[in-house]
Amino acid sequence: MIERPHLAYVCADRGIPADGHAGSSIHLRRLAAALVRTGLRVTLLAARAGDAETIPGITVEQIPRDPLAQRIGHAIEARGGAEKSRVFLDLARNTELSRKLDRLHREMRADAVLERMSLFSFSGLQFARRRNIPYLLEVNAPLTAEHKRHRGLELEDFASAIEGILLVEADWVIAVSSAVRNYAILCGTKPERIIVLPNAADEAFRAVFPHQPAPGSAFVIGFVGSLKPWHGVQDLLEAFRILLKDVPEARLLIVGDGPERAALESRSRRTGIDGKVEWTGSVKHEEVPGFLARMEVAVAPYPAMADFYFSPLKLIEYMASGRAIVASRAGQVAEILKNRENSLLYKPGEVEAMAACLKRLWSDPRLRRELGEKAREASKDMTWDRNARVIHDLIKPFLGEPLR
Repeated sequence: MIERPHLAYVCADRGIPADGHAGSSIHLRRLAAALVRTGLRVTLLAARAGDAETIPGITVEQIPRDPLAQRIGHAIEARGGAEKSRVFLDLARNTELSRKLDRLHREMRADAVLERMSLFSFSGLQFARRRNIPYLLEVNAPLTAEHKRHRGLELEDFASAIEGILLVEADWVIAVSSAVRNYAILCGTKPERIIVLPNAADEAFRAVFPHQPAPGSAFVIGFVGSLKPWHGVQDLLEAFRILLKDVPEARLLIVGDGPERAALESRSRRTGIDGKVEWTGSVKHEEVPGFLARMEVAVAPYPAMADFYFSPLKLIEYMASGRAIVASRAGQVAEILKNRENSLLYKPGEVEAMAACLKRLWSDPRLRRELGEKAREASKDMTWDRNARVIHDLIKPFLGEPLR
């Protein structure tokens, strides 16, 4: 009996638990499960495995934490601050990941490595070169620049150098957006070795029925995602306040949690709209289709940003669930959605325009239905299974076996 090829899928980022509810964690799990469905054996090696028992169909193993490295990290934190400690532990994790990959290879030969690019992580590439197997780098953001801008970054030159080497040396780079592709090219990746694979949606979202509100019921506008500044919920609250002047029966459903929640709730109270806003807090990803089913319009209110490089998971899930979508014309949003064809788009930051789009959809149920249907149709190929088949096809020449 021929054994299935074995893929080591590596995520050395401590900020991405394998069992988490944020988009990065969902991406890990869903892509890993889809890769298994292509016929691969997949071991997901994560810096934070979480409760692996809650992740069906995937073998998840934790990258060990070296006790001595942990002690040194604590000592560094006591003397120089948390950021220096984090950088040290990220670098030290390469040793443990290298050992883990070698042990995994002895027990069950690894035929390829797919790594989600993480700050200061390079031992996945080392292992692949040592074993003469293909190395695929999944890139979701220009990490060094991102961390420097939003969190500050110790040893920025180290991080940038490692990132550049990975992008140049990888056999294939899997970019989530054309902006990330352009960034990789600037770093030296050959364009022909880059594949753009945006995020995708589960089948559960495609099973969401078109919303059919009862006569006289509230007009429900919704948002799904983490409450962080770059998701634009502050703009959505203002647009909703404007809408209420003409549509007092409107309601706003905010699905998700995050560091901005307290400030956003305070803003809704100050502006007098809090009685018409529902905050769910953190929810499991499996519950999101049920919340989308309550919405007549789903909003992606991204503000104006100089570098919009990510692939919004919420956007694909809105489309797959057949919601009428209002979104800012930002980054990949404007590449995937077509204004007045499968969505209504507006210029980022223009809250009056957002409010006008919402009012138009309130007044025209037929347009809501048509936009939702066309959005669902446009997303039909944006699946995790399709993404997994593309990745499997990239490594197929190295495996000596047919793609299933």
